[in-house]
Amino acid sequence: HYGEGIAAVAAALDAALEVPQRAARDARAAELERAGVPADLARRIADLGPLAAAPDIVLVADRTGRPIPEVTATYFAAGAFFGLDRLRAPAHAIQTEDYFDRLALDRALDSIAEAERRIAAEMVMTGGTGAAAVEAWVAPRASDVQRIRAAVDEIARSAPTISKLTVAASLIGDLVKP
Repeated sequence: HYGEGIAAVAAALDAALEVPQRAARDARAAELERAGVPADLARRIADLGPLAAAPDIVLVADRTGRPIPEVTATYFAAGAFFGLDRLRAPAHAIQTEDYFDRLALDRALDSIAEAERRIAAEMVMTGGTGAAAVEAWVAPRASDVQRIRAAVDEIARSAPTISKLTVAASLIGDLVKP
């Protein structure tokens, strides 16, 4: 099941990635080609970054009953809207001194991922796809979304720490509390 779903996500990437995400992927592929990697292989390797989200996208599609291409577009639009990659990427570079710091970091990242899945699920249920789904979901909660988005942006622009990621995870999770 997941193999087929991940293949469907891969097939949907070109149409689903937002402009900055597509540019980063294309830049990575070009870098690999300049290093002598054949073009097809370079593209497949560059797709691995975005495809890391494929299991989450398949899970959201399963939960909502929506087609994978729609969920893929909405998932990446939601991530771009909230700037979640700007939180995750530096988080992986945080050095932890002990088991509990690593556990706190992992839990913060897991909480961000769970909130992203829940937000994407709610967004695809608006009936829109991609940016249109984001806009439809944001509209009725615009003031909360803008406040949280500004706080997450501030956190993303600063040096990453476990406490900042924990706060960001909590804020993002607040948007989809039952």
